[in-house]
Amino acid sequence: MATKLYLHIGHPKCGSSTLQQALYENRQALLKAGIGVVDGKLELMKASTKMSFPIGFFRKLLADLPEVDPTSETPAAAMEALEDQFRALKRKADGLGLKAVVLSAENLARPAGVAMLAAAKPHFDCEIIYYIRRHDDWLISSWLQWQFKTGISLDDFIDQALSSKRRFLFRRVVEAAVTHFGEDKLRIRVLFPSNLEGGDLVTDFWSALGVPAKEMAAVKSRNVSFSVDLVSVLKESPYLYDDAHDNNLTGFIDEHHAYPRKPKRRDPLGHYVRRDIINHYLPEINWLKNNFLDSSTLAGWLQIRVPKDEGQKPKTITLEGVAEMLNLNMVMLKELRDEVEKIKRAVGIRE
Repeated sequence: MATKLYLHIGHPKCGSSTLQQALYENRQALLKAGIGVVDGKLELMKASTKMSFPIGFFRKLLADLPEVDPTSETPAAAMEALEDQFRALKRKADGLGLKAVVLSAENLARPAGVAMLAAAKPHFDCEIIYYIRRHDDWLISSWLQWQFKTGISLDDFIDQALSSKRRFLFRRVVEAAVTHFGEDKLRIRVLFPSNLEGGDLVTDFWSALGVPAKEMAAVKSRNVSFSVDLVSVLKESPYLYDDAHDNNLTGFIDEHHAYPRKPKRRDPLGHYVRRDIINHYLPEINWLKNNFLDSSTLAGWLQIRVPKDEGQKPKTITLEGVAEMLNLNMVMLKELRDEVEKIKRAVGIRE
């Protein structure tokens, strides 16, 4: 029986960091269940392996390839090198008697990335797991993670998306997966509680791997976005970031602050903007419904809730955002002072 290779390819901002944390923390339990987890070097994780996934590995390969249409093939030289890597991975999996291996890298959610994974087909029985979400929620999450670092406001970012002729986010990836692996090897999951096994992303992922969730350790959500109010303040200083993917400052904030990050309940867009977004991407939504997803799966996708207390749209920068930033600065200053005091005590400096 061929060894299974589960290829989790994202989509970005669809819970990939949380799933990778779950895979890493449960790597030994998965190994006992006959499932290996691929690390950043395209090798099998061990108990001593530091947390890394092949995002950087594939980023280097994809940097040398032009963006292609869903039916394009990866250049032969690149495919041969990658096939050697998958051959070695299969040999190690066989040596451990594994029934399956799981690889997770959300930057593969592009036609060139999916085409590249076809190099695994001679050695594994491949299955692609692909999580997607509502377009309006994805655009907000994208801005909170990346786009604000260029100095653009959420409103302007949404306006750019709505004025674009590009009316899809996921279709080209799906088409590439069908072209290179076949529709029967593609599992599309909608990131909506009512559509997920057990109403939970990680539980749904364990189900896709055929692993009982109760046997796996629970994990907290990772890479949770900052509040819209805070990010609206941070976006006023784009010079603090090298580019949209520079996470030095946001990573520092995420790792060193102690304030409880509580998402604001107000809708940063309003139901009218959300409806415009859904209508803009309706051709893709209908295409997904007609080819891959049933109406019940998409019911929550198309529903726009109108809050009773929704009034005028809030200003880009709110008092709450400024207050959150000031409080955050105070927390980090206190941490810095505490670290300085520790160093002074360590070297014997007394005041």
